[in-house]
Parts: sequence; C-alpha cells; structure tokens
Amino acid sequence: MGRDFERSADASVGVGWWQRGLPVLAALAAGMAIAWAVTEGTTGLLPLYLPWPVVALLPAFMRDQRVFRRACLAAGSCLVVVGALGTLLGLFVVIPAGLAVLAAAGTGGRMTWLGGAVSALIAVASLAYATSQVVPLYGPANAFVVRFDGQQYQGHADLLGRLAVSPPRFGRGATDISIGEDDASPRWTVFFRSDLSSRGQAALRSYLGGLPAATSVRLCDSPQECGR
Repeated sequence: MGRDFERSADASVGVGWWQRGLPVLAALAAGMAIAWAVTEGTTGLLPLYLPWPVVALLPAFMRDQRVFRRACLAAGSCLVVVGALGTLLGLFVVIPAGLAVLAAAGTGGRMTWLGGAVSALIAVASLAYATSQVVPLYGPANAFVVRFDGQQYQGHADLLGRLAVSPPRFGRGATDISIGEDDASPRWTVFFRSDLSSRGQAALRSYLGGLPAATSVRLCDSPQECGR
C-alpha cells in the first residue's frame, strides 16, 4: 500500500518547465547532428533521419513525473539503440541526444540536480560540436579551383608536379593543394588562408592563371565542392 501511495503521489507531481526543456535541448542537438550528417553524406537518407529529433522531443509533452520518466527512458533507449544499429548509415550522431534524454529521466528522483546537469551537459556539448561542424560548411570557401588542359598538362608534368605539393612552395597565402580530375582534365583545388586580403587573393588567382596548361581559375562554389 505504501508503494501504491508513493506512485500515486509521484504521478500527481507536474513536470517542471526546466525538465521539459531538457528533451527540447536534446531534440535541438539531434536536429543539428542530423543536419551535419546529411550535409556530409547524402540527402537521399533524409527520410531516415527526420523522425529522431521528434522522438527526443516527445517526453517534453508529458504532464506528470512518472510518465515523463518512462517517456525519457523509452525515447532515450530508442535513440541509443537506433544510433548504434545504424552506425554505418550515420545514425550514430543521435546517440548523444539519446543519452541526454536518458539522463533527463533522473530528474524526477532524489538526484534531480545530477540528472538535469548531466542531461544538459551532454545536450549542450553535442549541440555545440555539431554546430561547429555545420556552420563552416555553409561559410565562404577559401579555395580556388584551377582547371588544366589535359594534353598540355602532360607536357609540363614535371614542373606542375613540383608545384603541387602541400604546403605549396610558391606561398602567396596558399596553404594546401588537392589534386583531382574533371572530365579527364586535371584539377587543382588550392586552399588559402581565411585572412588573406582581397589583394592577396587577386595576386594568388593571377599566379594560378599563369601556370602552364591552366585554362580557368575560379573560387569554389561551396566548401562541399572543395571537400572541406
């Protein structure tokens, strides 16, 4: 009878606004982590990723402590298991959100402060890390794409090979070179310092345009194109 009374009393206790905020924070972390995974991977998997921030958010709608704790345990366990099983698909990124939701389940017990602190810490750290990975992907691309004539490139292979080392010996603010190929034509992606002035960028672009066999020089359209 004592246990029944405790359960009844527990169920009558409402969920605090700060407790509801923990699953919300975890859902934001999951959403940003998924944005990172989709940006780095393929948008074709987007339907597979979309449900999980919603799963993390569900406990925030519970009205009493007992149901809130159960929802946190169920949602957090689901995220951790799905993240582990879907590692090869990139779903591992939702595991921190799952751990944050699991920790939020402890806010209804005797160690309320500890569960809340652990949950908030995991969610904030995950959100901050994912944000730091996503934001640069949509920032300015500090690189030039240099395309070459394939036949002429072979004729100057020795010279161009000596120049295409990382870090490049010709300097001029360039920090790295990545060599690739477009339609059987050689392509260099020449990265430069983020603080390189407009005049410095113009000088580097002019130098690259004057390389043997170079046919065009342009800024990267996006960091994704540059592979950064």
